[in-house]
Amino acid sequence: MWKICLLALALPATLAHQDKENYHEAHARLKRDLLRNYDKDLHPWMHKDKPINVSAGMSVFDMDMDDEGILNMVAWYRGMWQDERLTWHADDYHNIHEIRIPARELWVPDMEVYNAESYGHGSFSDTMHRMRNHYAIVYSSGKVLFIPPTNLKVRCMEDEGGEYPWGEYSCNLKIGPWTHSSLAFDLQPYDGKKYIELHNLDSPMVFTENSFQNDPLVKKVYDCCPETYASIEYKFKVQRQFKFGEN
Repeated sequence: MWKICLLALALPATLAHQDKENYHEAHARLKRDLLRNYDKDLHPWMHKDKPINVSAGMSVFDMDMDDEGILNMVAWYRGMWQDERLTWHADDYHNIHEIRIPARELWVPDMEVYNAESYGHGSFSDTMHRMRNHYAIVYSSGKVLFIPPTNLKVRCMEDEGGEYPWGEYSCNLKIGPWTHSSLAFDLQPYDGKKYIELHNLDSPMVFTENSFQNDPLVKKVYDCCPETYASIEYKFKVQRQFKFGEN
């Protein structure tokens, strides 16, 4: 009985403390609660028969190509996944429905560009797994949105009959998890988009109309393992954009 009485006395004090708590303090308390005992090195696979929802995509802001056929892209990676460990009731935290947390403090899917020309400083791999300097948005449902800027380099092949530097080049960009099979990841194109967006109309290289004709979601079984592995493979063509005054 005395425990119940103490609880009854403590509850109004707790509520009074929450009433005095400002918005910043609520954010700080929410972050502390979410990351308490959180292991960023363990994937949030809660149910063995239910893979984690992971979506991935790209938006490109600039493309250029060197004389060896290496396509250089400045891009935004678009990633979203579900982490059940990062859920909360907004009513308990001043009606906060989302919070921004540095991605280096969170578990992030081990996505890689399989056919990248470089994995060094400033590459996609470096951005995703070594640096992680950008913030992710975590929603009360446990969804995590991570859109970091990155650099990509892939090799393209000049189509027959092309005339350098104005010929058309065939390229592909393959993104997927480095170690996780489809048993762990339910991989899908981000926002259902089966193409890479180009946002800069003044980019030296542009996508041609023959691009993104295939379904980018590919599932494959490798010789090493019985599980199916999913990846997103964009197949596209690029061409140097002609501008008046250029020879």
